[in-house]
Amino acid sequence: MTEINKTNQINLKLGGSMLEDARKYANKFGYTNIQELIRESLRDKIYEDLKVKNEYIKELLKLKENDFLSVDDSKKALNILKKQVDE
Repeated sequence: MTEINKTNQINLKLGGSMLEDARKYANKFGYTNIQELIRESLRDKIYEDLKVKNEYIKELLKLKENDFLSVDDSKKALNILKKQVDE
């Protein structure tokens, strides 16, 4: 099992023109190198897809409590959303 704070090295093979395209993309968008691009891409897929985007949360927070199924459900949902926006 991998320790959480331990850094591990992996090998990655990119076929065709993907390596060159990744270099161009990294350069165009200000990444230090392809590794940084790959790390950020993985973070986006692994972590960001699991979270509700703040823009959506802010829109939900504009709703009134009675816009949900019940007042109790709306209060619970709004409290969860408020905590996530504050993080």
